[in-house]
Amino acid sequence: MRIQYPIMCFCNSEKEQNYRWIVYMLISGLLMSLGVGCTSIKSVFYHEPHEIARLDARKAYPLAILMDHHKKISLKQSQAINELYGDAISQEGDLIAYYDVLDRNPRRYIAKVFLVSVKSEKGQWDVIVGTRGRVADRIVVRNTIIRDGKPAVPNEFLKQFIGRSLQDSWQVAEVPQDLLTLPSMIRPVAGNLRASKEMASNIRKVLVWITALNIYHG
Repeated sequence: MRIQYPIMCFCNSEKEQNYRWIVYMLISGLLMSLGVGCTSIKSVFYHEPHEIARLDARKAYPLAILMDHHKKISLKQSQAINELYGDAISQEGDLIAYYDVLDRNPRRYIAKVFLVSVKSEKGQWDVIVGTRGRVADRIVVRNTIIRDGKPAVPNEFLKQFIGRSLQDSWQVAEVPQDLLTLPSMIRPVAGNLRASKEMASNIRKVLVWITALNIYHG
């Protein structure tokens, strides 16, 4: 036993060292793979648009048939988007994620639905934008907050975007006198002028996507 005991200790110590080495290698490999994964996700989704889920699309079109799409844009398409929008909002390789909306009877394409995010003074609004043809058809704020029994983003504000196209005014009124001008400006959410402007910009951005990429129906 006196001879075997140190040998057993040596074997246990060696096994422990091997075990630690294997665990270390596994953890290192995992961290490296996560790093690569995070890099690839950032490179794809860093720019607009944001990922949209079927549940999001259902909030705008609850009874329709939905088909999801992820369209990677080319350099030419990116240039067309930036030119039509008037600013550099896309680059080659960006993904545009959206859902096709199909009517059940008769089965036909009727709309597309996207998801964009808007930073407000009270946090972030996730906005579901449905388009029919080349106009805004339905607008739903996914995570609106209820204050004093009323949503932070009033329906009256959202209704202003329904039926708007790229040819319409997308300016947001800053003072009451602006509402008297033609073409009519967008009335902002009270106390949330910056977020109202960003909301208008993001909804217009969706119309730019479908027009520049020629993916609208009708």
